[in-house]
Amino acid sequence: MKITGLVSDLLGLTGRAILRALIAGQTDPVQLADLAQGTLKNKRAALIDALTGHITAHQRRLIKLHVDLIERLEAAVTEIDAHLGEALSPFRTAVARLDAVPGINTVGAQAILGEIGLEMSRFPTHQHLISWAC
Repeated sequence: MKITGLVSDLLGLTGRAILRALIAGQTDPVQLADLAQGTLKNKRAALIDALTGHITAHQRRLIKLHVDLIERLEAAVTEIDAHLGEALSPFRTAVARLDAVPGINTVGAQAILGEIGLEMSRFPTHQHLISWAC
């Protein structure tokens, strides 16, 4: 089996569905291809070819180990983001102002405020701030 060349995001909806089915013991390439969503539905024949092969119980266990680990890490990141959101609640207005600047998203705004803070008096001019930030 070699689906990485065909499925661009192995951890997307289709990729995860196929991985979970493989973990559960499904090996029929037609049934695995039926899990395709989005534009991958248009590549059904190629997906069936890519999913044709042999997978051992050992390989299924390794796939499960990796998928479980990825999902635990994603849950941890979500938890950290929630805590960060709580910690930054006093700075929501400043984050929103920076987020409005083209090219700066919420994460970037949070990072900027984390680095330079709200007190700008230590920078006599905007050039000083730019120089400090390199």
